[in-house]
Amino acid sequence: PLGHIDLGDWSGIILGGDKSGTHIGVAPGAKWIAARIWNDAGDAALSSDVHGIFQWFMDPDGDPLTDDAPDVVNCSWGFTLYDSFPWCLEELRDDIRAWRKAGIIAVFSAGNSGPRFFSGESPGNYPETIAVGATTMFDRVASFSSRGPGNCDRKIFPDLAAPGLAVVSSAPGGSYQAISGTSQAAPHVTGIIALMLDARPDLRVDEVLSTLKQTAKRTSLLRPNYSSGWGRADALSAVNAVLP
Repeated sequence: PLGHIDLGDWSGIILGGDKSGTHIGVAPGAKWIAARIWNDAGDAALSSDVHGIFQWFMDPDGDPLTDDAPDVVNCSWGFTLYDSFPWCLEELRDDIRAWRKAGIIAVFSAGNSGPRFFSGESPGNYPETIAVGATTMFDRVASFSSRGPGNCDRKIFPDLAAPGLAVVSSAPGGSYQAISGTSQAAPHVTGIIALMLDARPDLRVDEVLSTLKQTAKRTSLLRPNYSSGWGRADALSAVNAVLP
């Protein structure tokens, strides 16, 4: 199953169907759960709530004997402080490490503070997450997509890139909308991971990440780089690479 912190149009990008006449989701039919950490205005959250939801995803039904934790969690959110570069909020790092030990893959949006370097958001800039930048329809890195190096480790950031400019998805009330941002890029990678795990459920976290990197499409002569990491994620190539 998929985990998804905060809803919006991102769930449609991950697993939406074709009612509009066009498939809007990468992995339609995937099982999913969700949790919301933000207030009704969508601009504030208590750190205690964030920690609590990270813990909840480890065992959603409270029964350690059932296998109900998600395989991958899409996190189209992050924290930044615009007058403090490089920015690294360490508070949530132990939560992410606990997920990784439990086999839960954390996919985060890189942030929308580009084209400045060292502009990644936390927790996306933790080395334990998969950070996703945004590309245009021409596989060029979007100007707003946050750049590396990684604020927390000075290494490659983001890990990958995915479509994030005018991405069409479902909207509240049964309509559709086109939105831009790395929040729209991250769920593409989350959906690809769902497809990979459907093809081969025994994949480990490190195997998923290495396959995504190896099969990504170049967006620059230099790979990896501080704008798109190893390149634009390629769903078909990634799934073919893990097929038995």
